Amino acid sequence: RIALLRGKADLGCVAGRPYSVGLYFRFFLEAYGDELETLRDGETIADRAGELRTVLGCFHRAGITTDRMRIIYNHIESEFPRLESAGALLPMPAAVRLCHTMLATDLSSAPAVTVLLRSALREPLMSIADDAVELRLLKMIELLLRVDFLHTQEQLPRDVTEYLAVVRDLRYYDRDLRRETPLSYQLAYFLRKHDFPSKRHMFGPYALKVC
Repeated sequence: RIALLRGKADLGCVAGRPYSVGLYFRFFLEAYGDELETLRDGETIADRAGELRTVLGCFHRAGITTDRMRIIYNHIESEFPRLESAGALLPMPAAVRLCHTMLATDLSSAPAVTVLLRSALREPLMSIADDAVELRLLKMIELLLRVDFLHTQEQLPRDVTEYLAVVRDLRYYDRDLRRETPLSYQLAYFLRKHDFPSKRHMFGPYALKVC
């Protein structure tokens, strides 16, 4: 069913959108909601989070938005805490990736975001490398909430807002950008030549070099 959804999403994003796939996506949610009640045999909560990322990505790629997405949001809001209370803890990387996907696709709810960030904050930030993908995603989450999701940010509990404040202040380095490019080398040389004080610095979650 997920594989078929991917195929429908590819049809839905064809230029000009000549194929009407919205009805299929709505039918999918109705059937999918019944499957979400419990984990399947051999399925972990991290597997479930990854599958939900795939579903959200398909809806976003096809340009489908519907109030029935509440089925997925409610599952995260209610079932993830229940599963974790039973001992099936959601790993930080899986929680961060799902939270980032929800915000980046604009398919989210404040309670679901809260649940995922509370799962993420169990792992100390000091254990995350300064060039880790998870740190970059956390910084993007913090930025998205602060800029595009003010209503969600206002509903976050204190422990989550304090966590995001720490994330905001952490430094992040992109390993690939530690190398000089022809442009950055020439720009640094030009600034030094004219006695302009400058230094390399990476700012925020985006892959930019600034002087």
